[in-house]
Amino acid sequence: MKPFAAILVLLLALLSGPLPALAAAECQPVMEASRAWPATGPLALDACPDALLASLFARQPPPPGYAVRILGFHRYANPDDGTPEAVVEFRLVPPDGHGFGPDRRVCPHPAARADMQVQFIFDAATGRWIDLDSRGGMEIDTLCDVTDYWSRQDIADLRSPPHFRTLGAGERQGVHDVAKGDPERKAILDAVRAANADLNSRVAIVFIVELLRSDGRNAYFRGQVRQKRDGRPVRRDIWGPCEQEPADAVLEAWLEKRGGRWQALRANRCADDVFFSSEEAARLRLFLMED
Repeated sequence: MKPFAAILVLLLALLSGPLPALAAAECQPVMEASRAWPATGPLALDACPDALLASLFARQPPPPGYAVRILGFHRYANPDDGTPEAVVEFRLVPPDGHGFGPDRRVCPHPAARADMQVQFIFDAATGRWIDLDSRGGMEIDTLCDVTDYWSRQDIADLRSPPHFRTLGAGERQGVHDVAKGDPERKAILDAVRAANADLNSRVAIVFIVELLRSDGRNAYFRGQVRQKRDGRPVRRDIWGPCEQEPADAVLEAWLEKRGGRWQALRANRCADDVFFSSEEAARLRLFLMED
């Protein structure tokens, strides 16, 4: 194989999967505690995870005296635009080296040892890896908090977002899109309307369905609200004291079939809060997955 071709193969491997074993051996798995992390310049596209963390620590250092142990490294290309991204997983280890917590992640004070995950994105314009998102934290006061982390499935979904239509029947586990003309669709939408009876009593409403999925026992709805008489957004004075604007508000509902009738256990058209917790979203991923 020609040298250029070999380099290209290695670069593609770096972007498509975890760090190869050969490159991993050149990276540092443990970073000793430091009170002053020097600022770093531009990093190579195939920079080691410890180099990425050093760029983060220069701006947001870990607690004084804590060492950093790298637990995992995932490098991939953004499936939408091909931008290089990476997730570094690491553990903050206290000076005395103990304190593993009851949730096997975050541990009790004062000897707190906590895990953290950071998602980086490569900015081609500046040649820098930028920390984009994170799970966990490095503040002493919050090290003991129970934190939701990205699961292996979450990280796999970052690398390659799943689409419901590409799943086989077995993978769908009985979950299906409820199509127009299906009697189940009208029954579910009637239950969503009943959950918004206060609004429907002021003006008859219909829904623009973005996602409607069921397994026969539970169902998830996401969509928008419109006036039945003309299909236009509900007027603001009729909509009610909600933070969302009626024209682009997203309505969600989680439903259950009880005694042969659909009932909304939870519905939300007003608040900006997250509808499902991270644990619920992971458990219900087949219902929430984009088509």
